[in-house]
Amino acid sequence: MSQLKEGLFKLFDLPTWCWLLVFVYATIPLTFYYFLPMLGSCLRKRSCIADKAVILVMGDLGHSPRMNNHALSFSRIDYQVELCGYIDSKLAFDIMHSDNISINQIQALRNTVGLPYFLFAMWKIVYQLLQLLKLLMRVMQDSRYILVQNPPGIPSILVIVILKKVLFPHCKLIIDWHNLNYTILNLKYQNLHHPFVRFLRFYEFQMSKYSDLNLTVSESMNKFLQTEFGISSAKLVTLYDRAPTQFKPILDPFQKESVMKAHPRLFQHSIFFSKILVTSTSFTQDEDLPSFLKALKFIDCSLKCKILVIVTGKGPLKNNFEEQCNALTFSNILVKTCWLSPEDYPKILAISDLGVSLHVSSSGIDLPMKVVDLFGCGVPVASLKFDAITELIKEDVNGVLCDDAFSLGTTIQRLFENAAELQALKQGALEESLKEWNVEWNKKLGSLLT
Repeated sequence: MSQLKEGLFKLFDLPTWCWLLVFVYATIPLTFYYFLPMLGSCLRKRSCIADKAVILVMGDLGHSPRMNNHALSFSRIDYQVELCGYIDSKLAFDIMHSDNISINQIQALRNTVGLPYFLFAMWKIVYQLLQLLKLLMRVMQDSRYILVQNPPGIPSILVIVILKKVLFPHCKLIIDWHNLNYTILNLKYQNLHHPFVRFLRFYEFQMSKYSDLNLTVSESMNKFLQTEFGISSAKLVTLYDRAPTQFKPILDPFQKESVMKAHPRLFQHSIFFSKILVTSTSFTQDEDLPSFLKALKFIDCSLKCKILVIVTGKGPLKNNFEEQCNALTFSNILVKTCWLSPEDYPKILAISDLGVSLHVSSSGIDLPMKVVDLFGCGVPVASLKFDAITELIKEDVNGVLCDDAFSLGTTIQRLFENAAELQALKQGALEESLKEWNVEWNKKLGSLLT
């Protein structure tokens, strides 16, 4: 046995140059059959860069209206668009039937075995890394731009930066800042000094340095990225959300009645209700659903009208909300929850009398797309107050800002019992509905691409 061990040691006790030869010999097949063909393909594609843009969302494309709007706007200026993301819900008709837009599905990873949060997060990142590398190696090769939504930005921005540095320096990186990853994570930990929260802030800070252009949903976010992340103002563009063209007012009573008849489950008791209140939600922690129920319960007994409340959306806290709602008894209010198709959603908003925004910003500098949708339909909004919301909702012009559940409840009651005030806000919302996404996009971003 000792002789065998001694023989093995002698076998592996080779000079460095021998090991180098072994390594080269072993990597020859990999080099010639994989890396060189891949590099050659990349170089050929780079030599014929097309008017092509990659749009990446590490989330459900059906829940990403702003990124869909980007895709449509790129397609309208004759760019070929590679739209990448999860497909957990139905996509809009215009996206599905555009000749210039190709859909690339990213498989979502679910925690079906009940792994601890940290372990699942690590496994999800590795899984997404492998998926993204395979996908982006293909779609970035001949693209001029890659536009990525943040958040979520892990691991998507890191993968893009690496590929851009190593293989695709011609592909310009545009980060569309909807919010901040680290402030959303802080909703879980409630401690900005927590190691995970600090790491995520560091990650966003570092990744932002590799961007060629940054879009923000608010001017407040624009200023934050300048002062806190040190991004040059020349690389920052504030691009406000506007509702897509399918979001438009419905003022004809007969058209309104037609929408109601098409949704009997929602409106079977509509004859008993004089007002329709609507709120759109993703049932997550950044929406104050408990305050909404408190507001409704607070005003229920003193209402002089009956209100049909439509809560549309889906998300992790939906079952919890429905349980809390079912535990309450209302006299003048009926609450209905639903999930609407992309075609029906704008119509239900448009026939509503008042919209409610329950968004409580984790950062204080993002803006809720749901308010934009309501304005697109000409519906005024009662919203919970936070720092940046005044960029979107003008007090007593197109909506009302509320401090808490009590304020929200009294605002809903006052507006439904004061027709003149509600009509004045309606007029302001109708003026907002005239603002178009494509006009804003062409002015702010499209002009930079030509």
